[in-house]
Amino acid sequence: MGDLRAMIGSARVGERRLLALVREYGAATVLAAIDEILDGAELQARAASGRGATGCYHGETILDDDGHEFRDIWIRATVTKRGDGLTIDLSDSHRQVTGFVNSSFPNTMSAVHVAFAYLIDPGRRRTPEPSGRSR
Repeated sequence: MGDLRAMIGSARVGERRLLALVREYGAATVLAAIDEILDGAELQARAASGRGATGCYHGETILDDDGHEFRDIWIRATVTKRGDGLTIDLSDSHRQVTGFVNSSFPNTMSAVHVAFAYLIDPGRRRTPEPSGRSR
């Protein structure tokens, strides 16, 4: 319950702060700032993934157990790189287990994004081009 209350509390704080920004700067300015942040992050991500050779790469690791009945739980990743795009495939990983080590799709996606973020070099930031993207 403590974790759930913390999540709810942090969402409420985020809501208050976002609404305060909208009151101070207006919705159009806040949305434009969000677009700039997302565009800049995409440029940094594509710059990081653009380095290196196009190809298919494999990696794996193993969890020794799930604290219950399963041992040698494999996590296998296949990363396919084409230009500055990446596809990460985890489908060859171990099936669901009894213990707490399973992960929902959104949580797994978040973990992949965090791992990728470690590759981004903020010193290589380029000025974003106008996206023309609307929300």
